[in-house]
Amino acid sequence: MKAPAGLWHWSSAPAGPGRLPDVDHLCKRARAAGLDYITFKALDGAQDRFLTDSQLEQAKAACERAGLKFSLWQYVYAARPPHEEAQSLANLIQRFDPAFVFIDVEKQYEATPAASGQYAAGFRAALPHFPATIAPFGRADLHPRIDYKAWHDHGFGVAPQAYECDSTDLTPAKCAQSFAHLWPVEEQWTVVGFYAGARLKLSGAYIGASLRGLPVANISGWYSGVATNEQMRGIATHPGPAPAEVSQPATKAAQPATKAAQPAPDASITTVQRQLNACGFSVAVDGDLSPQTREALRFFQMGWCGEHGLEGADGELTPETRDALTWAASHGGGLGPNAMNFHYQEFRLDNIGDPRVRRSVGLAAQAYRDKFGPTTIDSSARSVAHNQAVGGAPDSRHLFPKHWDAIDPEPQEHSVSEVRGLGVWTGIGHHAAAPQSVGHIDLRPGFSTSSPSVFPDH
Repeated sequence: MKAPAGLWHWSSAPAGPGRLPDVDHLCKRARAAGLDYITFKALDGAQDRFLTDSQLEQAKAACERAGLKFSLWQYVYAARPPHEEAQSLANLIQRFDPAFVFIDVEKQYEATPAASGQYAAGFRAALPHFPATIAPFGRADLHPRIDYKAWHDHGFGVAPQAYECDSTDLTPAKCAQSFAHLWPVEEQWTVVGFYAGARLKLSGAYIGASLRGLPVANISGWYSGVATNEQMRGIATHPGPAPAEVSQPATKAAQPATKAAQPAPDASITTVQRQLNACGFSVAVDGDLSPQTREALRFFQMGWCGEHGLEGADGELTPETRDALTWAASHGGGLGPNAMNFHYQEFRLDNIGDPRVRRSVGLAAQAYRDKFGPTTIDSSARSVAHNQAVGGAPDSRHLFPKHWDAIDPEPQEHSVSEVRGLGVWTGIGHHAAAPQSVGHIDLRPGFSTSSPSVFPDH
């Protein structure tokens, strides 16, 4: 199942309207990329407001209009008693009702080791069960005098700031492992950097590849006005941790069958439903092979990229489908052994719905990735409404259920001749003024892979 993903909002602008420019546009961009929330900086310490009440109200309303969750974060200093910092954030939580909060705990709390326990106790005295997560910089060993156990014991989660754009010593995996003695990795969140650090700006494809295989439960990106859509897609498609039971074979999964499988016992169907959810589908886990479950099975089968396709199964729970589900769920929702670098979650309808991908598109995307390296799917299947909202052509190859045989890959730095040389795609769209920047590829009929339709797409 997809891990929730979001943005940390911050601005270097002085206090005033410049700190929150065009928040509606930001929220729409984030939602279009498949993100789930934005967390806004509310406080520096106990008294210094970063955004005013009016600005926080604007931010919350913009999130609600875009279908995003609204969150807050605070940087703590221990310049005033930590319990005052905790109470200040608790007051804002009670006023603005965010979904959850982050506390950015860095070197200032290392200088006063008792500060962590004092803040944590003060916060829990005000809000005993509110979801709150600390976000320390980098690895635990970089700030060894911060009392991380005090935070853990008071029910705070952890989201290390894994800024690999600054150092290869700050990868998400290394940062997560450094806190694993207190928080299991699959329970941790992580924060990645979208800015241009010492190692320059990392692409969404690079960030996605760095996160791949790391079973963190929530991912966010540090935003300061420079995040690209492709970077947001890089975190939005991360599958997150899979429940342990989804990797277990369903009852009789390995037994051969000479005809379509009969309805399975409830426990077996429950496992199948959990496996579908682990691949990004949304089905009720109730043990009933319902129309909703059959529809999810059908679209799972249409996208499966194993040695042999499952398109003909048409929602039937065949033994081959059971085996494919077991493989996919145990590989983070992977499309199959023949498309090892892609997951069902990367092909969500409108980037936020259930997966909608054809086997042919998955295999062609893998061929593209094999040639050009880490690739982010910026857009795939679209509803008519979403296609109109993003300015797509009226008969776009992205349209579902009419065509849905197109993807917009990132980074967009490969030429028409390079993509044509793959001999895979029959439609190639490029930036109007830059044929060396392909931004759209599809499998439209009426053209061959050796002589594809080539057209300006932007």
